[in-house]
Amino acid sequence: MAMQFEKPLPGSTITVYFTVHCFDHKGQHTTRIESLSGLVIQSDNWQDPNSFALQTDNRWFPISVIDLKSVTNIQYASGEEGTQTTIKELPTIQNWSVKSSNPKKPGYTVSLADGKWACSCPGFQFRRECRHINDIKVAVSAS
Repeated sequence: MAMQFEKPLPGSTITVYFTVHCFDHKGQHTTRIESLSGLVIQSDNWQDPNSFALQTDNRWFPISVIDLKSVTNIQYASGEEGTQTTIKELPTIQNWSVKSSNPKKPGYTVSLADGKWACSCPGFQFRRECRHINDIKVAVSAS
């Protein structure tokens, strides 16, 4: 489980500190902490639960969208610190496209998510197993 700051409420005046990933003039990857201060606003364009919009005094970029995953600290104008919450990490999902043996039928999708296999073919929907999954397992183990 990972930790992430809770989304600040619209109307809050905050300073947010966040990690920025960039490349220097030599092409080397670097990270640095930057900060922005402003008013958290409700944005109809940014409804992602893992980000929020901040209205700042920057005349070139008056509204910034902040990804909560990059936030290292939130400080409210009242002096309070932001609170962190535990978030469940999303499972890794892998998908493979498999051609049908019947050229008149569409292909199928085999998925592996959180250690569980699935296939979009009718056989898997009925029996919970199919040759498409077995074929992918063999191909993956051989590579």
